[in-house]
Amino acid sequence: MNIVCIGNLFLDRVYQVSELMSRPQKLGTTSVTMRGGGPAPTAAIAASRLGVKTAFWGRVGDDAEGRWLKDLLAGKGVDISGMVTCPNSRTSSSCIMVDPAGDRQILAYTDPAMDIGAEALPVDTLDADTLILSDMRWLSVMPHVMDEAEKRGIKVLLDVDVVSDDPRYLACVKRADYVICADLGMKKMLGMDDTMEALTELGRMCKGIVAATQGVEGSLWNIDGVISRVPTFPDVPVTDSTGAGDVFHGAMAASLAQGYGVLEAARRASATSTLLCRNGHGWDGIPTAAEVDAFLAERDGRV
Repeated sequence: MNIVCIGNLFLDRVYQVSELMSRPQKLGTTSVTMRGGGPAPTAAIAASRLGVKTAFWGRVGDDAEGRWLKDLLAGKGVDISGMVTCPNSRTSSSCIMVDPAGDRQILAYTDPAMDIGAEALPVDTLDADTLILSDMRWLSVMPHVMDEAEKRGIKVLLDVDVVSDDPRYLACVKRADYVICADLGMKKMLGMDDTMEALTELGRMCKGIVAATQGVEGSLWNIDGVISRVPTFPDVPVTDSTGAGDVFHGAMAASLAQGYGVLEAARRASATSTLLCRNGHGWDGIPTAAEVDAFLAERDGRV
């Protein structure tokens, strides 16, 4: 099975700072790094590193940054033939501040001129041997993607992080086979305060399996009304948590594509994300399948 990731590609400028901002202030920085980012492309690289053939469908502007990012993504083993270069537009960009504990704050911008429709996507190349992962940030194409997926018997995994009031957003969530929400995003989307109640309600609303991620506390999975927790590995030191959730989603998709059960796939995804946080360095720090296997074997006492 192969994976198609759909979403936004970003040029990230990462600033190492002594503390994250909690008030209006000026901060110095100890280093600045420019690298590729964005939820779906990061997930695509994670899936590719775990041994699954992966493509990314997304947009860049007609600028030097877009060309650089396309080359960078292709160099990580991801098929970029379905990408779109949007005329008269700027490639999405973000400013990321990372503190000594590895926590971060992110400011992101996407040019409205890049909001083109689904006719730009090569949906005719999709078949039932595909798993689609979307970060929902290219919302205008998603109703058509969901239609094509249902018509072709393709499973869809949605990364529900930044919640939109657009009615198309929740409509797509209800139709997906796997819905992975950030805990706060899930509660905001449903207008609820309690995680367990919100996850139960989300399970009633959606046709598929739903989950809530809670950072170092792990993830909660609602499978046919039964809620299970999959822990993380909180004793592993964190260098930079940027992209941790995105890597989790990509590793989850890869593990499902490789035939793992949902909870075992979630454990592998947690391990992959943990190693990314330990390694740091963005896309360059995403672990291989061999590294994930070795880490889990050590944790299980098999080495």
